[in-house]
Amino acid sequence: MEKIHNQNEINLNNNQEEIKIDENRIRKSAENLFVAYNNGEQRIDLLVELLNPYLKSNLIEKQDEIKKDLLSCVNINDKNIFVNRIIEIVKPILLFIDKNPDIKKILDKEQSKDFKRKTFNVFNNYEQIGKYISYGIDDKTLHIHLPDADDLIKGKSRTILFDELKSDFNNLAKIVKDNDNINEIIASSWLVASKSNMLEHLGFVIDNESSTLDREERVSKYASISREDFLTKYFVEN
Repeated sequence: MEKIHNQNEINLNNNQEEIKIDENRIRKSAENLFVAYNNGEQRIDLLVELLNPYLKSNLIEKQDEIKKDLLSCVNINDKNIFVNRIIEIVKPILLFIDKNPDIKKILDKEQSKDFKRKTFNVFNNYEQIGKYISYGIDDKTLHIHLPDADDLIKGKSRTILFDELKSDFNNLAKIVKDNDNINEIIASSWLVASKSNMLEHLGFVIDNESSTLDREERVSKYASISREDFLTKYFVEN
């Protein structure tokens, strides 16, 4: 599931060409990266690995300079300075992505699904709770993320898959039980739309009126389950 952000935009100018990006999303992702790790080397290692398809190609000018500038950020210990510097350094890549979405899709395929799941959690401040599920808490709502997990479920029977998902939800129920503020568990993504039957089997109610398009123009739907129903279905006393 992808978090919803306000669409405040920032203009980036590079070689007289202007693009618009979601400033809140980019800044929040960089802040979450800073918080996720206790040292600069881990932060920059992840960022360099994420951007590696662009840094090793001949599609962007001054790739070596961009990578060198990123590596120079390992000793920045102030979050705001780190975030501002990272955004400044990656402007050429943001420009390229904005102008070449089809090439981005091709380059993204070079990265494993496991790495994509990891970076989603880092940049959205989500926690992995089991084999498949990760989550984030926003006030009284717990958001769950159901990642693209074809590589994890390949060859597994429906029974084994649901047993594994149930185990993840048992773990998640302990989080809900310990947090009295949570009153709803929700999921919203293209996977909810494509796997509606699975979510309903797991106890969620699909809001078929909530269909929208995500940033990759895939149909996305919203599913929810109340705190009481979720705990009744999944909480197991130790």
